[in-house]
Amino acid sequence: MNWRKLMTGRPKKILIGLVIFFAVFTLFGFFGLPPILKSLLTQRLSEALHREVTIQQIKMNPYALSLTVRGFLVKDRGSSEKFVSFDELYINLQSISIPRLALVLREIRLKQPYFNVKRIDETSYNFSDLMEKKETKLTEKPAEKPKPLRFSLNNIKIENGSIDFLDGPEQTKHAIRELNIGIPSLSNIPSKINIFVQPALSVKINGTPYEIQGKTKPFADSLETAFDISIKDFDIPYYLAYFPSKLNFKIVSAYLDSETQLSFIQYKDKGPSLTVSGSISLKKVALDDEKKNPLFRLPLLEVGIAPTEPLKKLIHLSKISIQSPELTVQRDPKGTLNIDSLLPEEKGAKPPPAPEKKGDETTLSLDVDEVQLTGGKVSFSDLSRKKPFKTFLDPIELKVDHFSLGKDKKTAYALSVTTEAKENIKLEGELSVVPLWAEGGLEIKSVPLKKYSPYYQDQILFNLEEGRLDFSTRYKYAKGEKEPEIALSDLSVLLNSLRLKRQEEKEDFLKIPLLSIKDTLIDVTQKKMTVGSFSTDKGMLILNRFKNGELDLSKLLPPSPPKEEPVKKDQQKEEVKPWVITLGKMAVNQYKVRMADQNPSQPTTLTGEKITLRGENISTAKNASGKLALSFLLDQTGTISTRNTITIDPLRIEGSLDVKRLILNKY
Repeated sequence: MNWRKLMTGRPKKILIGLVIFFAVFTLFGFFGLPPILKSLLTQRLSEALHREVTIQQIKMNPYALSLTVRGFLVKDRGSSEKFVSFDELYINLQSISIPRLALVLREIRLKQPYFNVKRIDETSYNFSDLMEKKETKLTEKPAEKPKPLRFSLNNIKIENGSIDFLDGPEQTKHAIRELNIGIPSLSNIPSKINIFVQPALSVKINGTPYEIQGKTKPFADSLETAFDISIKDFDIPYYLAYFPSKLNFKIVSAYLDSETQLSFIQYKDKGPSLTVSGSISLKKVALDDEKKNPLFRLPLLEVGIAPTEPLKKLIHLSKISIQSPELTVQRDPKGTLNIDSLLPEEKGAKPPPAPEKKGDETTLSLDVDEVQLTGGKVSFSDLSRKKPFKTFLDPIELKVDHFSLGKDKKTAYALSVTTEAKENIKLEGELSVVPLWAEGGLEIKSVPLKKYSPYYQDQILFNLEEGRLDFSTRYKYAKGEKEPEIALSDLSVLLNSLRLKRQEEKEDFLKIPLLSIKDTLIDVTQKKMTVGSFSTDKGMLILNRFKNGELDLSKLLPPSPPKEEPVKKDQQKEEVKPWVITLGKMAVNQYKVRMADQNPSQPTTLTGEKITLRGENISTAKNASGKLALSFLLDQTGTISTRNTITIDPLRIEGSLDVKRLILNKY
């Protein structure tokens, strides 16, 4: 080949041009562009940040597409103090960025970054001016939403970073030292970059070291990255002063422990996947109100996290354990509860309407294998009543198995509560969230009725001296298409030792040693109530009849307020279905009634003894008939008995009356 002929004419010119181009490209890239870029960055950043910005050196390698910035410094506004700085920033751009129309960086390395943050008052910092939003003019047509930036940032390292935080209002200083962060990749596009950085985080916060180490699989298609997070005795109140919202209570103490594992997977042809597992604990939690009164105590809360994928809204908790919580609830004389301070204050502005759900939006999946609360205590006092009320619930035990938001998933639950008055409440059953239904049993034992007099004493003109109530029922709730289905079955009520006494009197006017209601069914949907049996024994009633013919029983309640004019009902509306009430069996045994009658010209006293009342199949259903029988001894000599067939709708009574040894001249 004749090289002399080849290097003449047009080829020679092309070769010379290439040599000149690469010479200029090299000289400009290595030596010309860096000072220009340094000058522009210094000027533009100073203007944008309103702070003095200096850069010692910028180096570029146009062939490796790398940029190195050294000695970067931003001074605080109107001050010579250091605000932000770093020793070196290295960025390596990949040529694949151009054809892919994306920002692809092979490596980002930041050495010795430093931030100096100052809290001036409750709401402002030395960088608050940088956070202010600029006003934008409204346009007639909304601008089209820009497309999101496509990027792939790889092998990110932050070495030996530092942060100083000066809290002016609290007069405290926090120091973060030896901050080292390793991030293998942050990307929203597939990329084939060699990953050599392992995920890691290590830092000293106020002298306490924290470290997170992880591993990544750089050559796997999934680019799987996993690391452990271990936190011990993280003091929450110490950092709570920087919470953006003001709290109406004080967190006296609270510590956080965490032993969790995070795994991140990014397949080339699939969306990212994040899996979390491990455990999180809150301990020694103590909350006080603004007057430093105890509000809530929680020695330990443990949450076990089974493999959970938050990006897919798949939450799976293996357990939630709540040990010995104590809650103090108090209602002040104005009716305000102290626990209202635990909730955020409601503002006058109405919340924005909830966004409409898109058809392809993933719904939350929540599964909790076990929830257990042991040794709970609640102290409740109510100062809003004329007579203050106070009670203690101790202990409170709760167990929930297999709670789920999934369709047709059953959850079992059991709750037990005991009070200082030896009351006991037990609630157990099963429920489902989708579709919504619940069924189970409720049992309440030994309720002292007098204890709750502050809530009913204003509505009566007598005193409830004694009486204990037992109550139990099976219940069922199901969300129907039009209205919910609500039913109680096997309902029973047992009332023991009831004594009522008029105010300023010494003798009880009513005594019921025992009253029982059993085998009762209440169907709210069908508006039916069937009482299986009603029985009571050896009760006593004392009453008086005044000269005007009124009974003193009518004076046991305060006068009713004046009735308002009834609202005219729309005749076109459908009539409301009436309740149907049926009494299967009724037995009243050995009752005694004494009445002092002032109405006759010669006052007298009537006494009824050995009163027996029997009933069977008495119902408010139309044309339903039942049996009713009554017998008693009048004034120790006469006997009166009657047996009847009774229909309530329409009212009809047929029967017989038997009177013996009645002394008429006595009456």
